[in-house]
Amino acid sequence: MGYKKLIPFINTESESSSHMVARAEKYVEHGADALFVFRYSSNDIEREEFLSMLKELVEIIEVPIIAGIYFEHPDDAKKAFNTGVSSIAVQNKKLRDYDSFDKAVQMFGADKVYLEMDEAEFIESEYKTYSYIVKHLSLCDKFINKAASEDCQIMLRDSLRKNDMVGLLSIEHVIALSTNAWVNNDLTFIKNELSKSGLNMNVIMNKLSFKDFKTNSCGLIPVIAQDYKTNEVLMLAYMNEEAFRHTIETGKMTYYSRSRNQLWCKGETSGHFQYVKKLYIDCDNDTILAKVNQIGAACHTGNRTCFFTDLT
Repeated sequence: MGYKKLIPFINTESESSSHMVARAEKYVEHGADALFVFRYSSNDIEREEFLSMLKELVEIIEVPIIAGIYFEHPDDAKKAFNTGVSSIAVQNKKLRDYDSFDKAVQMFGADKVYLEMDEAEFIESEYKTYSYIVKHLSLCDKFINKAASEDCQIMLRDSLRKNDMVGLLSIEHVIALSTNAWVNNDLTFIKNELSKSGLNMNVIMNKLSFKDFKTNSCGLIPVIAQDYKTNEVLMLAYMNEEAFRHTIETGKMTYYSRSRNQLWCKGETSGHFQYVKKLYIDCDNDTILAKVNQIGAACHTGNRTCFFTDLT
């Protein structure tokens, strides 16, 4: 089933569009694998507002978005998918027509249409589908046994007040965990810690050891930072082994400052972090190319890039 995902959720029923987008951007910067955004209102005006929100969000956010919608007819699913979201979720308690839900599953794919229900509903329901969101968890034996016996994929929605993440993600057929408890949390760090527990998480894995790099006499290797969307070259800096290890562990570009003789996590003071998207090594193993999501300016002068002065 691939790696286990951490998916923050946002209830948009009392959210402005700007506030929702800002929160979504922060979650993604901090390492969210996807977002679960929902508004289950049956009010026509609110439903249209939500669709507009989703369109705006899809244009800005790069991770997959699961949209929780009010559903009556497959056309409701079609309207949601037309915004560009990757999946939809429908509340079981508000679902009146399973035949219509089945049609939506057939139209858009069993792995793209989730049925959201309480743990008790999941245990007692005779209706079967493939993708579930299960909440209000007690983690009783009946739930764990049924989850193991079903041909399904499950995302668990939980407050994390009583249940631990390792236990939740270790349940058979659970592919993701969703909560609103991760506000301002470093999800990259959390995923690294979960990975140490043996879970298959979406973390940065270095294919080469630092000792495989050709460093200078001071044990440093130059690093070119490049905007991962535009390929604009942002800056040149250096890493030692500790800076490289810190970059891999945190997902934030960390360098070694030759003038201060210390580690330097880009953005720690300014807030202009560089979030790692991909790292490359050149053919001689003596230069790293970092594709990054640059927040704000890369240069200490306030310019987007350090290379803003014409020479010719």
